[in-house]
Amino acid sequence: MTDSNKELTIPYIRGIRGNFEDWKEKRYLDIEDWFDAGWDWNKYHPREPFKGQLLLRDNRKPDIKGSNRGTSPTWCAYQKFINELLPHELKVKRGEPLNFYKYCFISELSSYPKPNSRQVTKETLDSINARINNPSGILRQRFFKEFPVIILSCYKYIDWYNIPIMEYFNNPELNLKYEYKGIIVSEERYRGNLKLYQNQYNNSLAKGEFINVHEGMDSNGQKHLLLHTSHFQMKTDTFLKAVVDLVRPLVCFHMNRQ
Repeated sequence: MTDSNKELTIPYIRGIRGNFEDWKEKRYLDIEDWFDAGWDWNKYHPREPFKGQLLLRDNRKPDIKGSNRGTSPTWCAYQKFINELLPHELKVKRGEPLNFYKYCFISELSSYPKPNSRQVTKETLDSINARINNPSGILRQRFFKEFPVIILSCYKYIDWYNIPIMEYFNNPELNLKYEYKGIIVSEERYRGNLKLYQNQYNNSLAKGEFINVHEGMDSNGQKHLLLHTSHFQMKTDTFLKAVVDLVRPLVCFHMNRQ
């Protein structure tokens, strides 16, 4: 990230490096439409990032900023996933503004941006170490451990960067300890090597799609779910449906408690 590419440098400085200050200083009031505000980074708000983005694939070109107000393939998948957990009146239809970030909390294992995740780099490792491997890292804080559902949609980062997720997301304060239940996967090569999580989606996912399932029970008798999955970007409807079906019972339970 250098000044030679202003289109990338400003979002990095404001959206990533400035994220903490934005969360600390900005109130949840009068959040402006990102596009109507002229892409002004001073108007950016982390609670509703890029407010006004629609459930469309972004067709941006260097000389046309957000001409269709679309979003990334990953965020399209997030919205599609959350839609399946929302009542009918809150579901977002194609071409309507996103709302998934009102019903979940998203963050990154690494704050180091790069073109794709298949490149294992020292910079990414250092960032992950700072955020989660370090006992004082932000993702080790109690806030993140108390969610009833945690989804690490980080492909093979767990293996590439040696992240013991059950150790890090166990919660001693709630006497919560996760147990590995198995994997939902299509590839035959996993048979005999990993325990298969038996459900209707085994052997029906596309190549490269997987869901590792971990379950735990806290001291209040409430179930917790920790999933390690493929990236959500450009995955099949079968994959998203499998994740939704795992998550839905816990979401319904917690909604009914409120």
